[in-house]
Amino acid sequence: VLACPEADGVLLGSDWGSQVDLLMSHATWTEMIRPGEQEEYDLVHSFGLDVWIHSCGNVLRIIPDLVDMGVQVLNPVQPECMDLHRLKKDYGDRLTFWGGISTQQTLPYGTPDQVRTEARYVRDLMARGGGYIFSPAQEIQGDVPGENILALLEVARETRR
Repeated sequence: VLACPEADGVLLGSDWGSQVDLLMSHATWTEMIRPGEQEEYDLVHSFGLDVWIHSCGNVLRIIPDLVDMGVQVLNPVQPECMDLHRLKKDYGDRLTFWGGISTQQTLPYGTPDQVRTEARYVRDLMARGGGYIFSPAQEIQGDVPGENILALLEVARETRR
């Protein structure tokens, strides 16, 4: 019996990527990480819940593995690390993406108009055909001006119309 019937999924977190690539070889990830992760994913699925994975950085090389293992949601999607077009094209029919709005560049250093432009662009690209959770790539830090947070929220409200 599910203890929390309101839940859709479980967010599990591990950071396997750097800004450029995996922190280890694909072979090492497959041998040392994948078996334990698969046990967790199978347990989550046994309760009828989706598996949501958090891994910072460029994890492109293991996305096929994650899909094969039953992951439904990938967080965060960092535009500085992975090409959003490629992600959506190659995996958009099998994964839901969460994030994509730059917390390293646009949100802290852009203007409100630049934030609106990027947020609309990312939303429209990643939401095409479904499978997108509108969100900054990471949590909003203290270096983000209030005006930029308001600009992001303005675009978020547009998606509800």
